[in-house]
Amino acid sequence: MPYRLQSTGEGPGIDGAIGAVQDHEQPIVVTMDVDDLDAARARVVDAGGIVTMERMAIPGVGWLIYATDPNGLYFGLLQSDDSATT
Repeated sequence: MPYRLQSTGEGPGIDGAIGAVQDHEQPIVVTMDVDDLDAARARVVDAGGIVTMERMAIPGVGWLIYATDPNGLYFGLLQSDDSATT
């Protein structure tokens, strides 16, 4: 899916991306930066969440997974890694 990254600047902030809304998706998907993607994934599953997309490289940005919480809300987890490649 084509998208465009948006940034509030250097360091932590409310960054994101703008892309087309799919019919089956909620209009806003929060993606959180984590230090350890595998550990965060395990916490999601332990808390009753479901991983809907396994680890994917976003070249030059990092590693991403998508999941749903027990209520079915989608969210993303991103481990920053400039060297991530597909």
